Amino acid sequence: MVHLRPLVRVQSVEPLDRFRVRLKFEDGTQREADLATYLRGPIFEPIRNDLALFRAVRVQGGTVAWPNGADIDPDVLYYGLKPAWMEGERAPDQMAYGAHKQAFAGLSVQEPTAQYEESSDEESSTS
Repeated sequence: MVHLRPLVRVQSVEPLDRFRVRLKFEDGTQREADLATYLRGPIFEPIRNDLALFRAVRVQGGTVAWPNGADIDPDVLYYGLKPAWMEGERAPDQMAYGAHKQAFAGLSVQEPTAQYEESSDEESSTS
């Protein structure tokens, strides 16, 4: 049985200190989030380098967006998912453990992330 996550949209965003924001979602959920982790890549470079531009964040199309066209998927913000650029990356301690495990077994091993283990039964492809 496939479980689909409910569609989630950001209702409001309020910049706080540094790269933190207060988010309110359409279902009434509120949370504070540090967006520094998500501000990677060329489109986010001006936002990382100019706190005034970061503070120009607004809600557009149900998610947080900036005047230069950058935005962050609302599902990432609501469900605490990894951004697309992080897929396949491991923390340094996981890399050391994984390298040791691979060398010991003589095999190439790709370990699932905790996020994948928790959400794999909830995701499906519609294409």
